Amino acid sequence: MTLKKSVCALLGALGILILVLDARTALQGAAAGMELCIRTVVPSLFPFLFLCGLLTDSLWGSRLLFLRGVGKRLGIPAGAESILLSGFLGGYPAGASAVGNAVHQGSLSKEDGEHLLTFCSNAGPAFLFGMTARQFPDLGWIFAMWLCLILSSLITGRLMPAPAPSAAVLSPRTSSLSGSLNRTVKTMGAICGWVLLFRILTEFLSRWILWLFPDDIQVLLTGLLELSNGCCSLSRMDDLNLRFLVCTLIHVFGGLCVTMQTASVIGGLSMKPYLMGKVIQTLLSVVLAALWLRFGWICPWAILVIILAFPGKAVYNAFITNGRTLYAVSEKN
Repeated sequence: MTLKKSVCALLGALGILILVLDARTALQGAAAGMELCIRTVVPSLFPFLFLCGLLTDSLWGSRLLFLRGVGKRLGIPAGAESILLSGFLGGYPAGASAVGNAVHQGSLSKEDGEHLLTFCSNAGPAFLFGMTARQFPDLGWIFAMWLCLILSSLITGRLMPAPAPSAAVLSPRTSSLSGSLNRTVKTMGAICGWVLLFRILTEFLSRWILWLFPDDIQVLLTGLLELSNGCCSLSRMDDLNLRFLVCTLIHVFGGLCVTMQTASVIGGLSMKPYLMGKVIQTLLSVVLAALWLRFGWICPWAILVIILAFPGKAVYNAFITNGRTLYAVSEKN
């Protein structure tokens, strides 16, 4: 038996023992997870997953002039720019799902797909303005958070090394309502399964371990495990600025649950580029959020202009070189 199988078997046996000894906590967690899926996850994600799949298929291979300049800077193959829309508008894991589907259908190479995974999977506006907005006094905080998320994603896309550009232009592919619906139902099932599992895990941790930590640390740890539960517990943080920083961090990173959701929708693609991109994007987003708290709206807009208008500046190239060097070293290891 391999080490991986031995670890899985041990975890399975340990999990069964815990369920036998404390079945009530498991039932409470499962009930809370089902309620979360029915009331929040499915209503906020299902329509976006469906429409983003339809949008990606319909625009695939089209020359989107308003995105082509950005696509070139981010290493997106010509004709695949619609994936960027899914990554920014669809929510977790719509962008990753669009990448995985494109690679599975042969529309993208594995190398291009893994590069796109580094920045094309983000929290969407439906979740931000629907669920997260309840934790802040006005929508200005949410718009700022979304802007930090988008900027950190764009910077990450520039920092991560892209495959050599191909001269071929991707050809259009057929789009259908039934095909998009079938993929959405399958993806939604995987998402709800992981949300349910992590809600049970969070219930056990809250009863046995998390209560030992201060409230702020509990919120952070809960968000790093599962985004929805972490978002719901943000009201326990009295400091609004700290709440904004923690909320930005957990939304950009997505949590361990989102990581598992992503792994379930990308097929045979490696998770290593995705995880490295998420770490870099999370660090960048926290810095951008702190700058917004200090300097206001002028800071993120200035950074956006630098990203899009002056990509060849020496300082920016230094960041790109350092990012690519770190990535190359990690790949060798």
